[in-house]
Amino acid sequence: MYYEFKKLEKLVLQASGNAQEFDPEHLQALLDEIQCEHQRLKTVLLESVNKLGQSDKIRTFIESHQRGLIELLNGLWYIINKTNELITGKKLFIHTLQKTVFLLLEDLLHFIENRYRNFL
Repeated sequence: MYYEFKKLEKLVLQASGNAQEFDPEHLQALLDEIQCEHQRLKTVLLESVNKLGQSDKIRTFIESHQRGLIELLNGLWYIINKTNELITGKKLFIHTLQKTVFLLLEDLLHFIENRYRNFL
């Protein structure tokens, strides 16, 4: 999951760098790749959650927190879409939004690691 996060982070950095150059074709390709990588991160996360759900104690914990995790991911997806709009609109708020995306991703990863470590 960390690998997927780092790949997504790198792609968003590339996209924001290209936003300064206003290269629409290359930028759109990067944005498409960012969306794919975000989906991959979400898939890896949900697969990890399912693998952890082998014991009853862990399964109960996951079921009670699954909605929150999915809401976090959906919130992250919303921010990435807003980042997309800002890049496409050639506005200068991209760096602030980019930081927010990375902080949310890191928070999400730390949340998952800390919560599930107690059940392993």
